[in-house]
Amino acid sequence: MSKTYGISPKEIHEVREKIREKVNYRCYFCNRDIRRIGLKCSTHHIVPKALLKKDYWNEDNLLVLCCYCHNKLEKLNRMIFRFILSKDKLKKMGCEEKMYNTLKK
Repeated sequence: MSKTYGISPKEIHEVREKIREKVNYRCYFCNRDIRRIGLKCSTHHIVPKALLKKDYWNEDNLLVLCCYCHNKLEKLNRMIFRFILSKDKLKKMGCEEKMYNTLKK
């Protein structure tokens, strides 16, 4: 079993479930009960993996979001990276080229 950022897929699943249970499956932003309305649930990383290698799967770096709020937040994040952080600044912060290109979309 391969590991992603030092954590196995099984451990990732456990961390996700733990954080979802901790907030009673409620979206951080809109407070929807994700189980009740049948929405897809996302575990969002506050600091992207391109910028935070070590504690990427730390519970303090995770938010539980419904699919609607997750999509809105991802769009906002891309706008922030595109307009505020230049490619050179991201490189200095250790961001990989492919991650920068993904954020530009």
